[in-house]
Amino acid sequence: GGIMSSHLVVVNAKVVVAPEDMEQFSSYVENMVDQTRKEPACVNYSFAVDATDGFNTVRVSEEWQSEEGFEEHLQSSHMREFMSGIRNCKIMDMQVRKYQVLAATDLQIE
Repeated sequence: GGIMSSHLVVVNAKVVVAPEDMEQFSSYVENMVDQTRKEPACVNYSFAVDATDGFNTVRVSEEWQSEEGFEEHLQSSHMREFMSGIRNCKIMDMQVRKYQVLAATDLQIE
């Protein structure tokens, strides 16, 4: 490999699933999360249903140690499996945004 990138990668996604397909969509998420969390570059990977948005909007939050690690994730067999699985669900909207992060610090909330 070449020179490793020094920046973290953060991804935020919003997926709006037809309400009648939420159960099926959730069944694909479980394996995806299990497999992704085992990837060496994965810092955080979670799917959550947005309770403020009709219970059929899913928010995805991801943090990766490097661009390379994130690229490997995109090429993974579990990603291919997930993408082909969710074709069975009616996805009403999907927005995915990637951030390249120079620094991250934890805030102390009093």
